Amino acid sequence: MWQIFVTGRTCWILDGNGVSMTWTKQFAFCNNSGIVIPWSEIKKISKGLDPNYYILKIDLTTDSTLRFIHDPMVTRDDFQMLIAALNEKHHLA
Repeated sequence: MWQIFVTGRTCWILDGNGVSMTWTKQFAFCNNSGIVIPWSEIKKISKGLDPNYYILKIDLTTDSTLRFIHDPMVTRDDFQMLIAALNEKHHLA
């Protein structure tokens, strides 16, 4: 029951222009908009392991960093495929 309030879901689309992320299920009491990031604004993409979570980090050319937390124990999805696709598309851009 507690997962209803702490779980969000997103849809990521990668194309020749960049990355777009939209929320398919937002966290309780939130109203966040999606993001669009052109490849030219992405400096580095990395993945880190926290004790209980994976963290996707996207460093931008503006010296800011976007962080997305993923819990592999709760959700079985294509997170690893997303990381691979992000790195592949970023290197081609």
